[in-house]
Amino acid sequence: MSLATETDVQELAEMTAMQLEQEKNMDFSDAIQQCKDKWSKDQRVETLFPLACLLIKSQNRKDLVQGIRLLQDIRVQPKTDSQMRFDCGYCIATGQFKLAEYGQAGDTVQELLAVQPDNKQVLALQQLIQNKLQQDGRLGLGIAAGVFAGAVLLGAVLMKGGKK
Repeated sequence: MSLATETDVQELAEMTAMQLEQEKNMDFSDAIQQCKDKWSKDQRVETLFPLACLLIKSQNRKDLVQGIRLLQDIRVQPKTDSQMRFDCGYCIATGQFKLAEYGQAGDTVQELLAVQPDNKQVLALQQLIQNKLQQDGRLGLGIAAGVFAGAVLLGAVLMKGGKK
């Protein structure tokens, strides 16, 4: 990937992170209900996909899981075209990321990149996932170091207490 492309992907990753952060303060319940009402009258992929995408935007874990399931169902239907499959995959990966299922999100992103290796939106999501994994890894190391230091301190105190 060229330096210009890497910069573009990094900027897009930052914009995506900001968008996901802004969505935390938004209420999608009315829009979700409208899409559910529309789906109950017209059960086609064209009405189900917007509902699934709105569920992915929700902060409610139950909505996110339902949105992922709906998108997975759309994705495997024989009549679903390749672009819709791709779009479903991107939304699935976004939902998995929001659920902190970083391994699954990474796997889904890899599937998408196998189809469209230069897709900047997917590359940006991959960058967000990698950043989160690195951040969580540092946090895990910090916790492990704290536990180790506490154990050493406790051992020293116990050893000192045993010498009296």
